[in-house]
Amino acid sequence: MALRSTVSGGLKFHDNGAISASEGLPTVGESLFFIAAGRDLITSPVLNVERPPRNVVHAYPM
Repeated sequence: MALRSTVSGGLKFHDNGAISASEGLPTVGESLFFIAAGRDLITSPVLNVERPPRNVVHAYPM
């Protein structure tokens, strides 16, 4: 579902149980939030951000 979806924002889960939302691209420590065709998807928190080599990206299914 996430491969062809746009990130809708980020969610940060705090130790006290609170959740805060951000509208921009999520940063390290936040979960990605996707809305697609009436289905919501929340990922585990982002650990780091890296760009894969071009040959790996070109091998992605389209």
